[in-house]
Amino acid sequence: MSQPKVRRVIAKGEKYFGELTLSNPSSEPRNIRLYLEDWRYAPGGDGAKEFSPAGSSKYSCSSWIQFTPQEFILPPQAQRRIHYTISVPDKDVEGGYYAILFHETMVGEAEAKKEASSAAIYLTVRVGTIVYVEVKGATRREGIIDNLTIQREAYKNRLQIEADFRNTGNVDITAGGTFHIIDKKGVVYARAGFNKVYTFGGDSAKLKA
Repeated sequence: MSQPKVRRVIAKGEKYFGELTLSNPSSEPRNIRLYLEDWRYAPGGDGAKEFSPAGSSKYSCSSWIQFTPQEFILPPQAQRRIHYTISVPDKDVEGGYYAILFHETMVGEAEAKKEASSAAIYLTVRVGTIVYVEVKGATRREGIIDNLTIQREAYKNRLQIEADFRNTGNVDITAGGTFHIIDKKGVVYARAGFNKVYTFGGDSAKLKA
């Protein structure tokens, strides 16, 4: 798929029309099926995602998305345009909403035989384009960092620094950053970066360095 992510800011009651390009670089034709699901960041904030049926998530925008075609055969070395429309409701929405458009295809099969019986194993692969929709004029990108702790690790000349990040807004936030240790003369003694954490509104995660 030409775009692994689609992020759009759309006003209430408005539509966005877009397209993706799906390519088949192989020497075999592929039967393609496209469908929507919901997703959210898994607890812990490391960027891992959890998927669920379309429309099941609190932050779902799956019902806002229409696309065509849904099933087709893609010849070898060919491309196909996927047209989609995102329609934002005209009321009772604010913040960020999310979905994922999967395209699925069977890439191989294997047959296992044992005496008089046999079984076929099919390998199906799916790849998704993640959709982020923000409602124009109705987003709050806010967060709080607190509970900062600094500890020297036993038997090692290094510090363990931790802090809690809480997304207090209503859109996704990827948080991170750097720190500097400055000596009494104002000279930077050491510097390093925190891990990145990935959150939806209301989520919490631990920043570490």
